[in-house]
Amino acid sequence: MAETFLELKDIHKSFGGVQALKGVDLTIRCGEIHCLAGENGSGKSTLIKVISGAHEPTKGEIYIEGERILHLNPIIAIEHGIQVIYQDFAIFPNLTVAENIAINRAVSTGAKLMNWKGARELALEAMEQIGAKMDPDVLVENLSVANRQMVAICRTIINDAKLLILDEPTAALTSKEVQKLYTILRRLRDKGIAVMIVNHKLDEVFEIAERLTILRNGEKISTGMIDEYDRNRFVKELTGRNISESFYEPKVSEDEIFRAENISRKGAFEDVSFSLKRGDVFGITGLLDSGRGQIGDALFGINPIQSGKIFLQGKQIEINSTEDAVRHKIAYVPEDRLTQG
Repeated sequence: MAETFLELKDIHKSFGGVQALKGVDLTIRCGEIHCLAGENGSGKSTLIKVISGAHEPTKGEIYIEGERILHLNPIIAIEHGIQVIYQDFAIFPNLTVAENIAINRAVSTGAKLMNWKGARELALEAMEQIGAKMDPDVLVENLSVANRQMVAICRTIINDAKLLILDEPTAALTSKEVQKLYTILRRLRDKGIAVMIVNHKLDEVFEIAERLTILRNGEKISTGMIDEYDRNRFVKELTGRNISESFYEPKVSEDEIFRAENISRKGAFEDVSFSLKRGDVFGITGLLDSGRGQIGDALFGINPIQSGKIFLQGKQIEINSTEDAVRHKIAYVPEDRLTQG
């Protein structure tokens, strides 16, 4: 059995009268991929912040590599090799890939000036370790969500990560990007790094996790090897209920709500038409840069269409701005929730 890197014993955390964690035990081993699963409000985020030193537990014990840590804070956590990548990645969009990867090293060494050549070499070395291919001189704001995540992972590698925690890492990734991420995480595992993924997507958990811990209402429900779980056990322990699966039959009326006719925007998409009726669930898919995301941007007035017609409940409308879209009661959840949301 692999050595234990992190051990939490009887962790409690209260915020005023609200008890977010109720006696949680957790063990993370070196060189394993461990999934922490739970619904919203189960205590996952609070537990991550306890591990990273952002929250001090109300009660309980924390051991890192066998040493009890009495007052864990973010700096001590980082010194012990604990790195967390949150959903926003905590990167600087106005800096280059190389600058983002090297900046923590520069800060930790007290450097007063940036060594541009050294930063570039450091970035290339980190990218080589995880198999990422990016131009180290490109601004991060011009990268895809998946590549921004790669930058965040590269930064943890050069800071000697021993435990890498990823909070909902696949939320904004395509299936192909998810597979690339998993390849990288397995490579890190093989180097002896402990990886903890926060996720509750059943198929993804069963594909990547080796061990699984389930939280519910601030309590640990179970921990075990992934082959000890099936779909029914996972769902029941996650939700506390037996949920039977059934095929969804949409109730679609003949009442047309929205129609696009031959809409186009140069360089993004061309001559696209579709119609939605009341009750429809309509999907638009395609590869990266196929125009799928740009259609959503256009219909919400971020980058309006240049030709074609849009109809709402049978009446032609103009959407030239986000204000127009909101006035027509159109809502939008964009691909990049952090910068566009």
